[in-house]
Amino acid sequence: IKEKFKIIILLWIIWSFAFIVGFTPSVIRASSMITLFSVSNLLDRRYDLFSSLAFISLTNIVINPFIIFNISFQLSFLAVISIGLFYKPIYNKLEKLPDFLQKVLATTLAAQIGTAPLMAYHFNIFSPVAVILNIPVVFLVGIVLPVSLVFFVTLFINGNIAGVIAMADKILIKTLVGINSLSSYLPFS
Repeated sequence: IKEKFKIIILLWIIWSFAFIVGFTPSVIRASSMITLFSVSNLLDRRYDLFSSLAFISLTNIVINPFIIFNISFQLSFLAVISIGLFYKPIYNKLEKLPDFLQKVLATTLAAQIGTAPLMAYHFNIFSPVAVILNIPVVFLVGIVLPVSLVFFVTLFINGNIAGVIAMADKILIKTLVGINSLSSYLPFS
């Protein structure tokens, strides 16, 4: 398949998903970033994270000025800005860890650094436990999402195979919920 058609298919899937989940601010941000990244590659242009975020946020604010007061909007953009600013320095400090763990920790810590003040402001709480519990959560979400996608695709092909995949997905999701529930019993969470 030619590159242009791959991008069209990808963007159709991404924006269909955005429609299905209801165009929340974080989904709009993520979908728009993927769109800009894909189009910049197609046009052989350099992609700049901060310029893209500025363009997407300004577009959202022009369409709906009140979105700036939406906590989801604030957290989504602040988390990505923090990852853009702090990922590399944190990643370099964790050089003794395995690469996968290094990436997960760097991403989680970078996002936590940026969003912690906003979380403390809006919810009057800061949870140091969240930093630790986010590591297995990020890992499991990275597995749950593709397994769920495979489930939905196989649902149209073979119901029995889809049922087996759904059981595996259910176990993964229950583990994810269990980890989140565990955090409520830990001190300072």
